[in-house]
Amino acid sequence: MGQKLAPATDVALIVVAEPIMIIAWARLVTGQPAPPRVVPAATLAFAGVALIAFAGQPPPTTLAAHLTGDALVLLGAAVQGWYTVYGERMARRIPPIPLTWATIGYGSITLVPGAIFELARGDVSPLDAASWLAVLYLAVGCTAIGYLAWFTLLHRADSRVLGMSMYLQPVVGVASAALFLGEPVTWRTFGGGILIIASVLAASVAPGSMETDALEPEAEASRSHTL
Repeated sequence: MGQKLAPATDVALIVVAEPIMIIAWARLVTGQPAPPRVVPAATLAFAGVALIAFAGQPPPTTLAAHLTGDALVLLGAAVQGWYTVYGERMARRIPPIPLTWATIGYGSITLVPGAIFELARGDVSPLDAASWLAVLYLAVGCTAIGYLAWFTLLHRADSRVLGMSMYLQPVVGVASAALFLGEPVTWRTFGGGILIIASVLAASVAPGSMETDALEPEAEASRSHTL
C-alpha cells in the first residue's frame, strides 16, 4: 500500500533501513549491544543505498500521499524488523522447515479476509501464463525458499549481522535492471554498490560476528539451575 503512494526513492531507502531497526529492536528485546562493526557498517551501507536511490527523480505525488506512503512503508519495515528479532528466538527452538510452514500458513490466514473483499469487488483481473509464473516465483522462490534459508541461518547467526544482507537488495535490483531491462549503470549506482558490498563484508567476516550472543533456551536454563 505504501509503495502505491510513496516515491520509489523513499521506498528503497526505508525498506533497507530495516537492518538498523533490527539493531534497535534487538537492543530493546535482549538489552545487549550490537556486535562490533555492525552499527558503523550499517550506517555506511545506508549511505550506499541513498547514493543509488537518489540517482533518479521521484515521481510527482501530493504531500499527503507522500507522507502516508512513507509512514506505511516505515511501519512495515519496523514490524518486519521486530519479526526478525523474534524469529531468531523461534528458530532456535523450532526446526526451519516446520517454522517456515507455520509462517506461511498463519500469514496466509491473515490475507484471506482481504482476498475475499477484493474478489467481491471484482478487483482481480484474469492472469496470463507469465503472470502465473510470476506468482509461482513469488510463492516458491521468494517466500518458501527465502524463509527456509532465512530461518536456517537464524538458527545460529545473530539477527543483527544477518540483517546486513538486506542491503544487497538494491545491488541485486540494479544489476538485474541492467541485465534484463538494459537500464544504465551510473557512477552513483556503481559507487553505492561498492559501499554496500564492502559494508556487508566488513560486518559479516569479523571474528565471531555470525555467532549469536543470545543463549539457547536449554543452556540458559542449565546456567540458571547451576547458579
